[in-house]
Amino acid sequence: MTVSVSSEVQQLVEREFALGTYESPDDVLLEAVCLLRDRNQKLRELREAMRPALESLDRGEGRPLDMARIKEEAQRKFDAARAAKGK
Repeated sequence: MTVSVSSEVQQLVEREFALGTYESPDDVLLEAVCLLRDRNQKLRELREAMRPALESLDRGEGRPLDMARIKEEAQRKFDAARAAKGK
């Protein structure tokens, strides 16, 4: 298969290849396509995982968020992480 790419994409591929991480420009493109495939799969999985919650909201079954509680919990986690890092 022959693929035409823009000069911008060609420069990106050549730059990555020149770094020596990849054996060929084809390997650079293969890695990019594999990463895109993996990202798209994760997005599909995330959308599927979110579907029940979104359907619940559509049925009016949602409940308001308690922002004060959320902020307090975030602050506790932040403080605990800071304390653990300081040890």
